Amino acid sequence: MKLAEKMSRVNHNRLKVQAVLNKKRLITDINKRNLRGGIDTEGARITPSYALNYAMFKETLPSYMVPARGTPDLYLTGAFHRSITLKVGNRSYQLVASDKKTKKLTKKYGKILGLHMKSVEEVRFHTQNEFNKLYKHAVNL
Repeated sequence: MKLAEKMSRVNHNRLKVQAVLNKKRLITDINKRNLRGGIDTEGARITPSYALNYAMFKETLPSYMVPARGTPDLYLTGAFHRSITLKVGNRSYQLVASDKKTKKLTKKYGKILGLHMKSVEEVRFHTQNEFNKLYKHAVNL
């Protein structure tokens, strides 16, 4: 079979979905990294700030890595962060969390499940490389 024929038989949409699925952990880890840094889906600090007493308590924890005092990282036991996963559709994906606190946290802090533009670019770089690898394999290059 000629290369052009092989290329015409490749299901690009399936490869795109597979590339995202193969990078699922990376994508969820980037969202968690942003949260741990106190950054929301718009690239801004998560607000509202923690109450002063709670902020002082958080600063005593080795897990608190946020640079600005009182900025929420939404991490104490790790249950919320561990529950974050990626729902993948044919043309889109969505970060979701299954922890019992999710509804309360999203109501209070807003857009915390998702990626800001800089993170989207990082994901795009990795998923494009993964797509290229899958495509080359599909056409036996």
